[in-house]
Amino acid sequence: RLGLNYKFNDMFSFGTRLRTGSDNSQQSPHWTIKDLDDGNNHGDRDINFDKYYIKGKFGNTSAWVGRNGFPFWKQNELFWDDDVTVLGASGSHKFDLGSDSLTANLGYFTTPAGMDDFSGTLAAAQLVYKLGSSLTLAGGYFDINGDGNDSQAGLFLGGNGARDYEIWVGNIQWNTAVSGIPVSLGADIYHNAENYPSTDLNKDETDGYVLQAKLGKVKKRGDWQAAVYYADLERYAVNSSFSQDDWMRWGTATQTRSSGFDGFEYRLVYGLLNNLKVVARYYDVGANEKVASGNNQEDGNASVSISTTHSESLIEA
Repeated sequence: RLGLNYKFNDMFSFGTRLRTGSDNSQQSPHWTIKDLDDGNNHGDRDINFDKYYIKGKFGNTSAWVGRNGFPFWKQNELFWDDDVTVLGASGSHKFDLGSDSLTANLGYFTTPAGMDDFSGTLAAAQLVYKLGSSLTLAGGYFDINGDGNDSQAGLFLGGNGARDYEIWVGNIQWNTAVSGIPVSLGADIYHNAENYPSTDLNKDETDGYVLQAKLGKVKKRGDWQAAVYYADLERYAVNSSFSQDDWMRWGTATQTRSSGFDGFEYRLVYGLLNNLKVVARYYDVGANEKVASGNNQEDGNASVSISTTHSESLIEA
């Protein structure tokens, strides 16, 4: 990814970003080593703009229009993948309540189908209450409407191109320190209120939750963090075309069906330099639903991910 931010004045700024990945994948920006080998079959090596927006800030009120990241508070990617950027408009206002605060977030967008096309819409509202720096409570409503008449809708798996979702999301996060070591505990709960037809095998699989615990925090060289996540997401608890694609790769090379499972992520993070860290993640997941062919379940084999992250990802102008 290569991003550029330009600040016109104290109120207005502009942002844009390029990312790699396939034109047909809104979730994954990755090229693999195999993709770079022209002597063999390889995946798509496309480059697209995934952000281009103008942002305004007026005191405690801010808004942006264009294409940008998911503008609602979240503590992981199990509901919405950070790589899935949306096109539309978003607004936010923060109410100061002494040492506490209440923030209202609103937005209306068209959702990406791959990286250079769009299909369907997202309308959402969220309230975020922060009690000092220790406790965060959030609640939101996310109305996702598929467009079955759109030619790009067929790109999504499981009929998500035409499927609607009415997802209520509740979040809680508590931060403290034990013997000087940062500790963070969090939970998310999801309920999809959409009523699906009786012909749908998984029509009642509309709930899910995530639990997470983190010990330590990485800010500089030598810092470390250990974390564990547990997720139990029924088939329609989230829209799997827009949620994370790290826990499993059920689906195709460009589209992941990342719901209908339960399992764990174990994560270790270490600061190699002040602005460079290495992240090792181990996943152990399994399907928890029936599939259309009958009572068979999709297997979820354990997988390992190791990556490095450089904290200076933007060019400031």
